[in-house]
Amino acid sequence: MRQKIVTLCMLLTTFLILNSHFSFPQERFDDSNIPDNLLKKISIHQNDVTFETILDAIAVKGEVKLNYNRNRIPVDQVLSVNMENKRIVDVLQYVLDITNTELRISSGNQVLIVPANVDKNLKGRIYGTILNSENKRPLIGANVLLDGFLFGAATDTSGKFKMDNLPVGNYTVRISYLGYKTIYVPDVIVKSDRIRFLNAELETASIPGEQIIIEDNYFSQVNAQPVSSTNYSYEEIRRAATIAGDVTRIINGLPSLSNENEGNHIIARGGSTVENGFYLDNIQIPNIHHFQFPGTTGGAVSLLNIDYIKDIDVYTGGFSSQYGDRLSSILDLKYREGNKEEIDGQLDLSFVGISGQLEGPIDNGMGSWLVSTRYGGIQFMA
Repeated sequence: MRQKIVTLCMLLTTFLILNSHFSFPQERFDDSNIPDNLLKKISIHQNDVTFETILDAIAVKGEVKLNYNRNRIPVDQVLSVNMENKRIVDVLQYVLDITNTELRISSGNQVLIVPANVDKNLKGRIYGTILNSENKRPLIGANVLLDGFLFGAATDTSGKFKMDNLPVGNYTVRISYLGYKTIYVPDVIVKSDRIRFLNAELETASIPGEQIIIEDNYFSQVNAQPVSSTNYSYEEIRRAATIAGDVTRIINGLPSLSNENEGNHIIARGGSTVENGFYLDNIQIPNIHHFQFPGTTGGAVSLLNIDYIKDIDVYTGGFSSQYGDRLSSILDLKYREGNKEEIDGQLDLSFVGISGQLEGPIDNGMGSWLVSTRYGGIQFMA
């Protein structure tokens, strides 16, 4: 009788796992999966130096590569470290606690220094759909994991997945499926009590008879590679300094582009500003600004809401004939889908004015809608 009860419980547990999403509530790695190169012992004595100087010293003494984004961690914070014959991981943990940063190990054993979560009691969600890139059919049972963590989910029969109760923060998502290429999606921001939608398409790949390790670029690339092209994701746009809500400002530092009087005019390879083309979801628009400046494609206030932009492809040479008779450059902008689960809203206030956004589902998630409005404040700055 007891054996039958145990067997029944095992069958019930298996059924629940196969018919639900799974997540692992472990937020950080432990000593059992720390790479061997971080267990090496070093001595370090640094007084009143910057955080970046100490990281460089640890990397040299420990012969280890530390990966970080200087714009996201306090590299200029001054601190002191005096430790003798300590493991690298212990030295790192000491300085990371002081600088409110944390250590993550990626699936490729890369050592990452990232900002620490501000409040782990704040939770968010990541929802999305994983499809076959060739026939757009859903992939059932694809693995979606937060790289460096043990949070994860598997897609259902519709190719959809859900990850709930995630600590707010910045994550890299690893998506894999047997017989398909594994992809990494960086800069996935989880906000408190908000849903972050993440849709991806996987390409088929052959399964080799023996192990072959291929390292690809960490960041996304444009599929068709013209002579000169650049792709910006939503997070790269959002984090860019001094763009003031205007997407044209982020590209002015690219090669072959110049800026007229620090404005939002685009001048590609010395051409006229009217020789540029703008496309929003494959629809050509003459200008992406309010109050157009005469004889240019610039204006006082951007028409576009950057919170709704999925990504931007910038072509400054050798672009396809599908863009018509444009002579200098092309900005191909794509909007993301709206929230298909619930109604969300946001209110923004900046020097360009006040704006509001609203989004929500249509017909129980079969579609979505996005609404944005803005009242410009340029007249008050004259």
